[in-house]
Amino acid sequence: MKLNLQRYHVAISTTAIVLLINHYLKKKSRRIWTKKWLQRRTDGQNNILAMLNKELVLEDPTSYRNFLRMSHHQFDYILNLISDIIKKNDTNMREAISSRDRLEVAIRFLATGESFRSLMYSTRIHESTISKIVMEVCLAIVQIMQRLYLKTPNTKEEWKKISVEFDEMWQFPNCLGSLDGKHITFKPPISAGSYYFN
Repeated sequence: MKLNLQRYHVAISTTAIVLLINHYLKKKSRRIWTKKWLQRRTDGQNNILAMLNKELVLEDPTSYRNFLRMSHHQFDYILNLISDIIKKNDTNMREAISSRDRLEVAIRFLATGESFRSLMYSTRIHESTISKIVMEVCLAIVQIMQRLYLKTPNTKEEWKKISVEFDEMWQFPNCLGSLDGKHITFKPPISAGSYYFN
């Protein structure tokens, strides 16, 4: 009786193992790594970033500036500062998005507030990747620019230097900085009175 019971357990175990192996060996429908139209980004001519770098920068600098809200020289200055931080390496699976493209996408987002989905269709970079790119680029800009432009003076001489430079540039003596406001157009409620018009 014990021998028959052991054979029964062996038979069930063997059957279970064979079923599991068959289950994993069956060809499953592969999940697509990325959509085909997004893969065509790397051919270098079917997206807005290619047009920006191959046409606008050479043929129409004013439109380039309008698109990114900065000149090509300003863009290159920022790119040179943060390129090593935002650079990604190519893999066997795919070619990495260049530092230039990453910065252009982030700057376009910051300049316009365009949605990640809208940027996806124009750049052929998936919106989830764009959301990561924008965050990484912004952190890199803060990391580098903070040391260069937001350093708080530590000595009297450094404070005096700022005052002198401010006077030379704006003819406003004894000043250590200024803040600016922004006028926006809006329509106040009808019952608001004259207070809201100013």
